[in-house]
Amino acid sequence: MKTLSLSRNPLLAIAPLAAIAVILHFVDPGRSFENPALLIVLNTVFYSLSAVLVSLQFARAFLDRGEPGMLLLVCGSLIGGVSGFIGPVSAFLGEAEHFDANILVTIHNTNVWLSAILHLSAVIAASLLGTAIDNHRGISVAAGYMATIAATTTIALLAYYGMLPVFFIPGQGGTIARQFVVCSSIAMFILSAILLHVRTSGRRIAVGPLYELALLLLAVGLFAILLQRTTGSLLGWYGRIIQYLGGIAMFAAAWQTRQGGAGLEPPADVAPSGPSPEPNRFVLDSAIAIVGVSATGALLFLTRTPGDPDLTSLAFLPAVMFSLLLGGPRSGALSVILSLALVGFFSLALPVYATHHVLLTDLFNLAIFLGMSTGMAILHRSLQNTRAQMITATVELQHANRHRQDAAALEESENRLKNVIEGTNAGTWDWNIETGETIFNERWAQIAGYSLAELSPCSIATWERLVHPEDLRRGRELLKRVFARELDIYDCECRIRHRDGHWAWIHDRGKVVEWSSDGRPRRMTGSRTDISDRKELEERLTALIADFRNIIESTSDLIVVATTDGNILFANGKFSEKLGYNQEELANMPLLALHPPAMRPEAERIFASMLSGGKTVCPLPVMTRDGNLVPVETRVWLGTWGSRPCVFGFIRDLTSDMEERQRFEALFRHNPAVMAISSYPERTFLDVNDAFLETFGYERQEIIGRTSTELNLFVDSAREEHSLHELSTTQRIKNHIHQINRKNGSPVDGLFSAELITNQGKQYFVTVIIDLTSRLQAERKLLAAKKKAEAADAEKSRLLAVISHEFRTPLALLHSSLDILDRYTDKLSPEDRLAQGQHIRSALQQMTSLVDISQSYNWLQSDYGQLRLTGIDLGSFCRKVVSETMAAWSQNHVLTVRLPEQPVHLLTDETLLRSILGNLLTNACRYTPPGKSITFEAATAAGILHFLIEDTGRGIPAADLDRIFRPYTRGSNVSNQRGMGLGLNIVAMALDRLRGHISLRSTEGEGTRVAIEIPIVADPADRAASPENTD
Repeated sequence: MKTLSLSRNPLLAIAPLAAIAVILHFVDPGRSFENPALLIVLNTVFYSLSAVLVSLQFARAFLDRGEPGMLLLVCGSLIGGVSGFIGPVSAFLGEAEHFDANILVTIHNTNVWLSAILHLSAVIAASLLGTAIDNHRGISVAAGYMATIAATTTIALLAYYGMLPVFFIPGQGGTIARQFVVCSSIAMFILSAILLHVRTSGRRIAVGPLYELALLLLAVGLFAILLQRTTGSLLGWYGRIIQYLGGIAMFAAAWQTRQGGAGLEPPADVAPSGPSPEPNRFVLDSAIAIVGVSATGALLFLTRTPGDPDLTSLAFLPAVMFSLLLGGPRSGALSVILSLALVGFFSLALPVYATHHVLLTDLFNLAIFLGMSTGMAILHRSLQNTRAQMITATVELQHANRHRQDAAALEESENRLKNVIEGTNAGTWDWNIETGETIFNERWAQIAGYSLAELSPCSIATWERLVHPEDLRRGRELLKRVFARELDIYDCECRIRHRDGHWAWIHDRGKVVEWSSDGRPRRMTGSRTDISDRKELEERLTALIADFRNIIESTSDLIVVATTDGNILFANGKFSEKLGYNQEELANMPLLALHPPAMRPEAERIFASMLSGGKTVCPLPVMTRDGNLVPVETRVWLGTWGSRPCVFGFIRDLTSDMEERQRFEALFRHNPAVMAISSYPERTFLDVNDAFLETFGYERQEIIGRTSTELNLFVDSAREEHSLHELSTTQRIKNHIHQINRKNGSPVDGLFSAELITNQGKQYFVTVIIDLTSRLQAERKLLAAKKKAEAADAEKSRLLAVISHEFRTPLALLHSSLDILDRYTDKLSPEDRLAQGQHIRSALQQMTSLVDISQSYNWLQSDYGQLRLTGIDLGSFCRKVVSETMAAWSQNHVLTVRLPEQPVHLLTDETLLRSILGNLLTNACRYTPPGKSITFEAATAAGILHFLIEDTGRGIPAADLDRIFRPYTRGSNVSNQRGMGLGLNIVAMALDRLRGHISLRSTEGEGTRVAIEIPIVADPADRAASPENTD
């Protein structure tokens, strides 16, 4: 029996709900249960908050995928949800005495209409647009949010101030404007669900059946609200609850986009379960037509006033144009039909919209409407044909270009093949098997010491005549197998008689490239390369192997060679002498038989690990012919023995290594890392080093003979068991992090490593624990340094952007003045040339100032750069700074300078002090009108250096004083003057280096007073230390 499902029949889910709404329409007594406060709370929780969350989820999906439809869903879900909050609030505030139902209905219905348009447009966009938005996705989302908020706010204000038509009359129900808006919204929601259902059928799309259900629930809720006669009635609350359920379903669908990482398109890494469904074109064209007609009709109702002309078909021409451009002729025709149906309905059923109709005028308007619609359709078809011709021409041009590219690629391929043949120095041959005719290149003959002319005429007999008789038989056998299709490639190394009489080795390779219809070979091609050098190397290698055997026979270590299956091929004399086996007994003896039977499985695992690059040594002992165990250290590696793969074994006798063991004991005992040796599988401590006792606070007798469980060492016993299980499986664990209890109960974070070893038939595991405290501290420091470096890079980038921006004006001024002087020097008067020179000097002065400020800011921002204290005379230094600054920036200001009468010698960082005073004086000159006074004072008292800079300029607004020392910050009253906003920030940072203090008082329109105090450094020995106050 076939089961009905929501995904197959989305309309079945809402049919019962719609039926209930119809029943309630007839049985609802019309009593209002409206509660504005409750409505605001419910709308906020179930409608607005849900819509905001849905919008955020869709925004995330749009940022990931860039689908235009997802951006429309962002706006559509948000605008519908926000209206659920703004509507009740505006209605509640409409009049102080009671709740204004018309404001609530107008705001909600208008916003829902916009939401329905956006939802339907989203599904249409997903069906028509195949490309994603690649750039500025974040800006697109922000613009969508701003447009949504602006639209919702505008609708609320228009409804609040009565600038929209009346939508609802209590006791009577909705007006015709409201009924049209709500009906078109219901239709668009249902059509959106149908289109989405077609699109999601057979494809894993995140906003699938759940979002279809949400759209249909919204449509049913609007249907119920459409039928109500009084807001807050039983039917109205039923519609609201259905809409709340729709909001919850919409949130669930949006959450699926978070889990699935997709939107209106299936994920790129998921194959569809069937063929991709194509949307029904009629449904799609209908959707486009409905959007155009609904938008046009609703806007006509929303902007219509009682004195406006009668509603005619000409008003719907924008809808026809929209449908034609987006959907084509069929969509345009549907738009015409819907427009005429609406005009006819309002003219016949609602006479208020046809009070001045004249039949002749109506027919004339209808003719104009149909004529213009037909003309637009013809124009659209003409544009489509022109576009198709352009596409055809483009495709043909692409085909021509591709043909040229293929020809060029073929030529390049032929050249490449020629270069490869020449580069590999190979001879080539082409053999007609049926006729015996063979074509050789010149190199083929040169390998045998001939020229091609000397071997002509060439045939297969030419090759047979040169090949060594033994190799000729083998070559013929290989050719038979190739012709019988047992082999795909003919591959033969053979000898040919060289012209000078010696045998040269060649490598012949070929393939049948043409077969007859009855399966016989017709043509074969191949290549020949000279491998004489390689063969000579192989002979030398054979000699080297013989020398190697001589060496291994004379060594004192045990050396064995075995097959890859583990059977012994060769053992040196020391091997036989130490273990007591003769060569006959060792022949084909399994290598694992050298170990005791109980250790052979372990030995097999260790050997496999060594051959795969894991372990490097096998510590298991070997057994003599008499059954005695010899402690050894075995290493194995893969190689070749007599051109066959083998395993080399190097066995080192450890019998006389007691001294090394003692050194190991010392290393273990005094190792700073925590170490322990335990039995396995008992896990009893056999020995621990001093670091273990010191770290965990135990005495040795408290540890030996007990287990970690008895001592309660591990904080997490489950993690301990996991590590030990892995140790038993892999023989080694590394870098497991554990918390281990000290004797006093405090935990230690340690990096736990262990290795399972076997000695004299017993298993042990050696444990090493490294304290991670210092490492974690180092990692935190590195992380902090990294963040600091990233912040510095960001600051430098910002500074570079500001400097680049500020450089444009002086560069433009400099370029302009130089261009004027270059072109019109002879025509300019002396005064004009002087003015242009002043412009150039002003531009250079601004650029120099920008460079000085950026260098000072960059130096002060860095961590390096110690104070460079030098001796200065305060009076001379101040006069120089004042003179330089005033020469560059003064505009006939009245300057008052007060300096100490007696010479004052002190130590300071001249660069920092110049930057402080220069920036403050420059600001005073720049923001003080010409002719106004500026005061500069310098003095010392009680080991403190005092400066005062006071001007009578425009001052700093009080609101800016708290932030004026921040970087890139300027007063709000100087926006007409260029600047970087770094001067006072540089002053503050420089003073911080000098341990100084600054106080600033300013009154807008009156001037600014800046006082500075800096401790005086009197002793050069204090340069490396902090400055101390002296007289």
